[in-house]
Amino acid sequence: MKALVAVVATLLAVTTPVLAQATWNGPTGAVLNPLPLTLEKGDFNTAAHYLNLNPANGMGTYSAAYGLMDNLEIGYTFADLAIGSHHGDPAYEVGTAQLDDTGDVQTNIIHAKYRFLEEGKWPAIAIGGVWYDSDDESTVDIYLTAMKTFEAHVPITAAVTLRSTEGSLTELLGVPGDRSFQWGGYLGVQVDPKLALGAEYYGQPRACAALDLFARWSIADDLTLDVALARLNRTYDNQLMAGITKVW
Repeated sequence: MKALVAVVATLLAVTTPVLAQATWNGPTGAVLNPLPLTLEKGDFNTAAHYLNLNPANGMGTYSAAYGLMDNLEIGYTFADLAIGSHHGDPAYEVGTAQLDDTGDVQTNIIHAKYRFLEEGKWPAIAIGGVWYDSDDESTVDIYLTAMKTFEAHVPITAAVTLRSTEGSLTELLGVPGDRSFQWGGYLGVQVDPKLALGAEYYGQPRACAALDLFARWSIADDLTLDVALARLNRTYDNQLMAGITKVW
């Protein structure tokens, strides 16, 4: 965690709502947590994320989402998690019981999110579901998320998420087991219309919560870059995360 305080962003870009981009597993939001934001009706995005898992290998995710109607988005993500030569070592396999003999697991992820209250006097609120499937195993996460932006010289955004999960497949290394409720949180500042800096909390079942600090930079009106430093658990500390989202 010590290296988390060393995140430095020297980023410039153009105006765009920089929070309405893809998370690691597809829904629009921050890096780890979905937020009550949706793609505009008819908009389509594609995204790619990479999560370093030093000293093991890593995880890449590749996603696409579509604004099906006002306040409703759907999407698909393919996740490729690789532990590699550390397969079989319990120290490196927290929550990865589904790995094959090579230490890999590929997961298909489908999500849907509906925002039923837009932000105004009250916070924006959305409900969503994320379905994970790998070989003969599948699971569904259900979440409720709320967000409020406090206007100031530098706008501050706060969000909270409550997620029902079994912690299996590539659910960011939580330990699989009985379904439980996990909290998530996001706190960020809109440095200018081009740049957001944020910190996240992402609860995981039977494991310590994941934490990150990130910068989100709008390279162009329709292209956004994320860079983050994350602590996923006691084994995978100070890990680099990077992602890019393109809106079509």
